[in-house]
Amino acid sequence: MTKPVCFAVAVCLVGMLGCGKKELPVPRNTDQIFSWEEITVTMSETGLLSVSGRVSGAYMNVKDVVFQLEPVIDDCDSCPFVPVDFFPVDVNTMWDSPESRDFQFVVLPREGAVEYRWRLMGYNIVESMPEVRSTVQRVAPPEPLERPE
Repeated sequence: MTKPVCFAVAVCLVGMLGCGKKELPVPRNTDQIFSWEEITVTMSETGLLSVSGRVSGAYMNVKDVVFQLEPVIDDCDSCPFVPVDFFPVDVNTMWDSPESRDFQFVVLPREGAVEYRWRLMGYNIVESMPEVRSTVQRVAPPEPLERPE
């Protein structure tokens, strides 16, 4: 009699494991979360990338920042983002001032590509908080100015 009872309990447990929400968990401490705002990246004629933007939310919780870069080989916006260069950013010097939410830094890519796709990653001092990813965007050198003849 114990075998049928154990079997029934096992079936119920397996059935219960399939129930529940099918979405990613949301942190309970939303006051600990930060997000990226207004990020712009420009490329100089020499290939230097200037990054600037703003952090909203718990900006004081920014622990680490990594700028990710992928040279554009195919003109494929729907292709997966596969960064080949990772640039750790010094969070002590990226801020415009000690109390500022605005940041800026420069990056010199190792590869001399004509165009790049990029993403900014942020990591929270509260380790249980998820990483903060910007959207993947493109940057290209400025168009040369046409001079009137």
